[in-house]
This record gives sequence, C-alpha cells and structure tokens, in this order.
Amino acid sequence: QELNKRLTVHVSSFLHRLRKLMCRLLAGQTDTATSFSCHHIAGSLSLHVKSELSGLPFYWDFHCCPAPVEMVSRHLVRPLIRMSLALQYQVQGLTSLLLQKDAEIEDYRESGATLSRDRLRTEPFQEQAFQQNFMAEVRSGAS
Repeated sequence: QELNKRLTVHVSSFLHRLRKLMCRLLAGQTDTATSFSCHHIAGSLSLHVKSELSGLPFYWDFHCCPAPVEMVSRHLVRPLIRMSLALQYQVQGLTSLLLQKDAEIEDYRESGATLSRDRLRTEPFQEQAFQQNFMAEVRSGAS
C-alpha cells in the first residue's frame, strides 16, 4: 500500500495468495517469475518475495523485528500447546477405542464366531509398540 495508495485488498485474500506462493517456493517448485530472499542484519530480518500478479511483477517486502516474549507466547506457544494437548487426547481416545474393538473381536472369537473373509483379519492393537514407533518417528524427524 505504500507504493500504490489506490490498491486495496482483503487481508484474507492477501494471506491466501502469499501462502500459496510461499508453499510452492518452500516445496522447491520454482519458476522464473518467482523468487525469495532473506537477509538478517543487526537484529532484524528482511524477507523479499518477487512474484507475478495477473501477469505483472509484484513484490512483497517484509521487515521483521524480534517480538516480545508475551506476544510469542500468546500467539505461538500457547496455541501450539493447546493443539498438542487436543491431539494427545484424541490419540488417547482412539487408542481406547481400538483396545475396546480388540476386546469385542476377542469376545466374538471366544463365542465361536469366525471371519467370512480372511483378508479382513487384523492383529490386535499393541499400544506399547505403537507408542515406541511413534516416539522413534518423532526423534528421527527432529534430527
């Protein structure tokens, strides 16, 4: 808006366009009309994104500075912790459901029921093995 006062756009449209552009760049899908550069100078960060909008060159310049701890906590850390807890509760619920289903299947087997299609047979859910595999994946992804 500094360079073109008549240009107005909804924030959601702006963010959607920027997100699509950056996702392509970060995924390695580059083209000649799009580029991204980042410069860290004296405690500030400048991001420059060159793209095209309706066939015309369009430049995005972002000048970033460190945020106060309270702001980072409120807008980044706390939401991530809440999401992590929600996912943890969801995993616990799904684990419990799988264990209940296995108990139900075992009860059917003990009462003489058999599968009509053997390809549907599954091994009982091993919670301990699942947790160990999950943690191994998390650790390998972190390095």
